[in-house]
Amino acid sequence: MMKPKEGEYVYIPSSSKMMLIQEDSVYVKKTKILDKPVYVVYLGDSDTDREYGQVFLDGQVWHTSKINIYPGKKNE
Repeated sequence: MMKPKEGEYVYIPSSSKMMLIQEDSVYVKKTKILDKPVYVVYLGDSDTDREYGQVFLDGQVWHTSKINIYPGKKNE
C-alpha cells in the first residue's frame, strides 16, 4: 500500500482509536474510538512517534496508528 501524501484525503475505519496529543508534549490529552468510518485530510507522520499519523478531524489534529490509515478520495 502506498503511503499517503500530506494534504490527501485518507479513509479511517470505524473502531479506530484516535488520540489528541497535548501541544508541546507527548502526553495524550483525549482519546476516542470512531463509531463510524471517516474521510479526513492526512497531515503527515506524527512528530512524537513514527508509528502514528496525524489527521485533521473535527477541527483538531488527531493521531492514529498508521495501520488505520488507508488511501481515500482523490483531491479535486
